[in-house]
Formats: sequence, C-alpha cells, structure tokens
Amino acid sequence: QVKVLKKDRTLLVRDFPELKPLSDQELNDWIIQNVGAVTIAQTLQEGVNTKIATTGTYLYAYRPWSYGRASIFPVYDPKDQSKCIGYIDLKGSGALSPELQSHKNGLGTIGEFDREFNFENAVRMALSDSKSKFKTVGSYFELDWGFRMRYADGTLERAGGYGRQAHVRLSYDGSNVRSSWLPSGLKTPIVQTLREYGIDTGYEENIQGGIDEEGSVYLVDFGHYIRNHEWGNEEKALPIEEWGWSDQVIKGDDQWFLSQQDRPWVYSRKLVRDYERGYASVQEFNRHHDTMFKPFVEKLKASNLKNNCEFVLHSGIQ
Repeated sequence: QVKVLKKDRTLLVRDFPELKPLSDQELNDWIIQNVGAVTIAQTLQEGVNTKIATTGTYLYAYRPWSYGRASIFPVYDPKDQSKCIGYIDLKGSGALSPELQSHKNGLGTIGEFDREFNFENAVRMALSDSKSKFKTVGSYFELDWGFRMRYADGTLERAGGYGRQAHVRLSYDGSNVRSSWLPSGLKTPIVQTLREYGIDTGYEENIQGGIDEEGSVYLVDFGHYIRNHEWGNEEKALPIEEWGWSDQVIKGDDQWFLSQQDRPWVYSRKLVRDYERGYASVQEFNRHHDTMFKPFVEKLKASNLKNNCEFVLHSGIQ
C-alpha cells in the first residue's frame, strides 16, 4: 500500500490553492490518487524490485525524453476531477525498460529521497536567508511504495517516491550530462552564497536547474550536495553534528561518495530500517526532519538577531 511519509503542506497549498480545505488525511489521499503510480514496465518484472501490487487503475503522465526515473503527472481539482490544476514531478516513478543499475532501474530508496528532501529544504532556507534571487525546485512529499528495490549484490531496500515542483530544465543532449548544468556565470554566485552555509554542490560544481520565462534561476537535484567541513560562516552554516560526516570516513574523489556516507544519509537509512521493522511510525519522519533542522534554524535566528535582520521560517512539514 502506498503511503505518504511526509509532505510540505504549505508549499502544496501555495501552488494548488484548491487543496486548502482538505484535511491531512484527505490531502494524503489526493496525493496518492493523483500520482500514486509507477510505469507499467516496472510492474511487469521482478529483476530490479520485489513484486509490485497494483490496483488495476491507470494514470497518465509525461516522460521527458531525457528523464530516466521521473514522470510529470497532471493533477486535478479534488472537487472536479475533470479540471487539471497543475503538474507534479515524481522521482522514482519507474523506468520504461528497467535495468539492474543505478538510475536505470527506475527507482530510488526512501532513504535516498528523504536525504534529498532535507537538503533541498536546507538549500532553500540558505538562499532565503541570504536574500538570494535564486530559488529551488521545492519538495512536496515523500512516498513509501510498499515494495523493495534490488541492488546488483542482491541486497534490498524499501523503494520510495519523491514529489517536487514541476519544472523545465536546461536542454540535455543525451550524451553529456553537463549540458544540463547551469552555466559558470550563474553557478559562481550560487556557490559563493551556499559556501557561507557550508553547503557544497559536489564535484565540478554540479548545479542542475533551469531558467523560467521571467528569467528567474532555480536549482534542482540535491542528492549529491554535502556539508563541506572546510566551508561556512559558523554563525550560519549547517551544523556538522547533524549534516557532516564521521571522522572515520575518508573523502574520495567521487562526487557521490560523501553524499552516501554522511550523517544525513546514515540517519535517513536508519529511520527507514526502523520504519520497516515496525520500530518507527510515519510520524517519525516528521520528527526526524525537525531534529535535523532545529539547530540550523536556531543558528539562523541568532545570527539574524545579532545583525538586526529579519528571519522568516518558510517551510511547514506535516
């Protein structure tokens, strides 16, 4: 059974005002009704995942040709199912031809997406605090698909979905992933801003994103972002105790190495294991988010009070 593990109700209602009257459970039901699906090809095999239980209903979604495991779902007015009110980008929604390797299996784990949700929130808060003109593609929710993803070595992890704002990226030519990265002229001020908060965008300043019709720049894909121990204004930087990595970890050259060794990765995966075993409820995902962000929020408040700045806490998670 598909479950909503956590969601940003504030962002959902801002983007889709028709959702405002819904109760918490009604909003969860609306999310599942509108985007609770994976590709048919994903359900017809058990090589990259365990058996997927289906309902017999079908949802149509768009798959940009450069996408491998995400789809764009039209979503509908809860009072009028014939009225499309916008779109949601769902990561981990299956592949068209699933293969047993990363980013080609069509899936992602709950732990991976929980970490990305949190890093997007951290980047969004940093950009907001700095009064930056840059934005993020915001995180809407995390899903538990109810089945497990297989790794090549035979291990299994719980598969999940990551809902975020629909967006248009820079063109990707299919052969060079860097073609979808923001140009250097835009990346430089972003890196300088995030450095103050100890946030590193990874090897070769991998900043993916797009530019909207009004010229606003937005960032997307935060799975490889890390807390760089050598960066940051300590008055504002993400606390290393929650966001850094253990002293036992030896840094490698691979941009993904630390993002799969740091404390956010370890904490999120432990939470999912406890959840699977029945030791943690769905509510623990919200508490985990609060635990990760409380010290960061307190640092930003203290710093802004010290400098006579206004601090606006923007994200409401339920």
